[in-house]
Amino acid sequence: GKCLTWQESMDYLEELDTANFSDWRMPTIKELSSLYDPTKENNMAWDHNAEYTLGLDEKFADGSAYWFWSSDCGVVEQKRCCAKTLYFVKGLIHLRSLDQCNNGGVRAVRNLK
Repeated sequence: GKCLTWQESMDYLEELDTANFSDWRMPTIKELSSLYDPTKENNMAWDHNAEYTLGLDEKFADGSAYWFWSSDCGVVEQKRCCAKTLYFVKGLIHLRSLDQCNNGGVRAVRNLK
């Protein structure tokens, strides 16, 4: 329901307890990429802007972010600086500053058991 920085996303997932599960985590960029479907053009983003349809299946809830954080982080000068994100409008991978938020969010995943 709101834009989250990378750290806010990690904090959210750490506290997430839904569907009787509490072992949610941030997906890898590979996992996010597997959700992108270029054959889909759904107007399901949080602002429903028809110019920016998402390559995301209808089974996902309406109100989506345009891009999602991954757990894949980069390091510059021995400090964590950025993380890979997937832009679901075009299926592109971007490297974003950890404190960025604009139109982004997190998609919780779990390990299969």
